[in-house]
Amino acid sequence: MARRAGHAVSNLGYASVLLVGLAVLGSSFYYLSLEIIDSDTAWSLHEATVALCAAHPGLRAVLGDPVEGRADVGARGRGQSLNHHVVTDGKGGQVLVMRSYVQGSRGAGTVHVEMVKDKETGAWTHQLVQVDVPSTRQRILVVDKRPIILVNPPATEKKGWFGFGSRNGARHV
Repeated sequence: MARRAGHAVSNLGYASVLLVGLAVLGSSFYYLSLEIIDSDTAWSLHEATVALCAAHPGLRAVLGDPVEGRADVGARGRGQSLNHHVVTDGKGGQVLVMRSYVQGSRGAGTVHVEMVKDKETGAWTHQLVQVDVPSTRQRILVVDKRPIILVNPPATEKKGWFGFGSRNGARHV
């Protein structure tokens, strides 16, 4: 009887290890499939940015056709890593800042991207896409939807000394 109980406990241990392994394997397949299918990943946003750059006639004129995108090359020339960060702006919104590269038949350039996440839909929209081409020292704006902020607001008309009082400076009581 004791041998039977010991055998049952060891079988239960083997079954639990097998179930934990299957759970880890299933969750890894789930997250990998989300990464492949999901359209909000940094790589899919990078591909959308490269498509915008390839469709821009001014950029194609400078870099030449076809315009192709690439990310940072890793150590020893292997693999590519996408340089991106998600930051929070002053209003609580999310901003994706990304840097990648485009290359054409006549030259290459660095792409600087700012994307804003819509709070209602959760979709990312391009706010700024600019390409710096070092060979020609040009900065090409592909998309520029940044809000206009007045740095120096229009001056108001001041009255009297130091901005208060009557126009001639004397205070009438």
